[in-house]
Amino acid sequence: MVTVEAVDLEMPEPQGDLVDELLNDSIEMKKALKLVLLFHDGSYWGPEKQHHWRATTGVCEATTNVMCDHIRKVLGKDGD
Repeated sequence: MVTVEAVDLEMPEPQGDLVDELLNDSIEMKKALKLVLLFHDGSYWGPEKQHHWRATTGVCEATTNVMCDHIRKVLGKDGD
């Protein structure tokens, strides 16, 4: 018969703020990538796409300038 002794492993406390920040950054980056695909889709620019654009960027105008400004903001580069 084998006896196994219980071992209490100490787990580090979760870094909630860091995890939340990383998840939020990941979500925002994914939205920015989808924005590029939306902009370069090549199909009809209808109300659904307009709504998605405005909801993501906060701007009605769909231009490369608006898209790049949004991506810079997501990457944390305000105007580089």
